Amino acid sequence: YPFAVRTFVFAMPLSMACPIMLESLLFDLRTRNPTLFVYFYRRYCWLLVAAFFNVSKIPERIQPGLFDIVGHSHQLFHIFTFLSIYDQVHYVEDGLAEFLKAPLDAPTYLGTVGYMLLLTLCLVVVVRRFLSVADLCKQ
Repeated sequence: YPFAVRTFVFAMPLSMACPIMLESLLFDLRTRNPTLFVYFYRRYCWLLVAAFFNVSKIPERIQPGLFDIVGHSHQLFHIFTFLSIYDQVHYVEDGLAEFLKAPLDAPTYLGTVGYMLLLTLCLVVVVRRFLSVADLCKQ
């Protein structure tokens, strides 16, 4: 159970990176904005290293008692998490600077309310599907 909770704590934020990772693959972020590309991927490398130390408890497993005060896996977790946040701040600042250089067009009615209505329709379809499955289970 604690292993699952620790893993979930890292899997959830990593899954939130999927849109940016998809953008970097589809639109070649490496050539369009190399600074953002480096900061973004380095951030997730730091998070993976932090997750490794937090989940594996490596230093104190190898030498029990030696890493009780300095070098504990939880301390390493915080160091690598800080490094990931540091990179995140840099890529957010860089992304905002790029946006301010050439702002996008104003949003349209169809591009805002239209997408909201489409999302609502999809959610209604999913809920109806689950309700129909629940009715079948009762019978």
